[in-house]
Amino acid sequence: MGRNQEFDYNDALDNAKHLFWNQDYEKTSVQQLTECMRIILEINTIIPEITR
Repeated sequence: MGRNQEFDYNDALDNAKHLFWNQDYEKTSVQQLTECMRIILEINTIIPEITR
């Protein structure tokens, strides 16, 4: 039996779409986008060389 999917891609995409529509693409920050999509960005996974 497969494990439960914790991240709903369709839900995340819908949330991002609504954010862009309500706020305009150019006025949307990465922080706002990741929050509405429920994505947690960890600096260690983005830039591992800096944190070593």
